[in-house]
Amino acid sequence: MILSQDIIITVFLALSGFIFGALWGHHSAIEKRVKFSDCAKIREKCFCAQEIKEIKEKLDL
Repeated sequence: MILSQDIIITVFLALSGFIFGALWGHHSAIEKRVKFSDCAKIREKCFCAQEIKEIKEKLDL
């Protein structure tokens, strides 16, 4: 079975495009993640943290 050069190039481009696209997607997901330093900065402003503090204060009484 003889494969033509056009078919080999097309398959190579498709595979490399798939791999590059997957890596690009992972890269953008990593960039969008919330880091601990970001969380520590906004922790006091978060309404959830304030509500949790209020609930803990009520439970302590």
